[in-house]
Amino acid sequence: MKRTLIFVLAALLLLAVAAPALAASTKLAESTGSITAVDAASGQITVKLADGSELVFNTDSDTVLLSAFDGTALKLSDLAAGMVFQAFHSAATTRSLPPQSYLHTLIAAKSNEDDFAHDYTVKTVTVNDGKTDLLNKEGDIVLHLSADTDIRILAERGHAKAKASDIKSGSRIIAWYQVMAMSYPGQAGPSRVLILSTGNGSSTNPPKTGDPVNDTLSVCAIVLGLACLAAWVVNNREKN
Repeated sequence: MKRTLIFVLAALLLLAVAAPALAASTKLAESTGSITAVDAASGQITVKLADGSELVFNTDSDTVLLSAFDGTALKLSDLAAGMVFQAFHSAATTRSLPPQSYLHTLIAAKSNEDDFAHDYTVKTVTVNDGKTDLLNKEGDIVLHLSADTDIRILAERGHAKAKASDIKSGSRIIAWYQVMAMSYPGQAGPSRVLILSTGNGSSTNPPKTGDPVNDTLSVCAIVLGLACLAAWVVNNREKN
């Protein structure tokens, strides 16, 4: 009986450890707001979200920091209090005050008055002579993609190289360009495009990196199953 109790307690301990770890692997959330502090030594960025709440982003070598102006890579030392951002981060947060979340991608600008990266949902995709044209859902902007356009997609960790053919009707993208032709619809040739979703019914939020609920339940079932099996084996040995 004592051994059975030990196995059950061990299983509960494993669940307590596994659940928070699994919660860190989850669907990405999207937030906007302003940076209030940057600690390069710890790799943390403290922000004030659009709803007024505070959050701490934890970064690592896979975290991508981009300029809202031209899409070039930034370093933590390039960020400062007062800058505004659009971020994609783990939907799971710690229970600390303020809560903390793993930062996947952050696009930053000095202020809202700066030319921010352009966020679009694609309505139609047209391919002519090797060039891809994207009409946004409002129907007032066409983006012309060429072989020179740097196209990336959010991956589970960091960004992955992508192709224009990965963009479908319904895809959500962020595009960087400096000039737009004054026509209707407006036309621009972006230097960089970041794919947030690939359309065709996929989530409008960036990619899932795991389902914390299903993952946790699966591990719970496995751990409890092993604990019960071990307890059964021990009890049978004691009887014999």
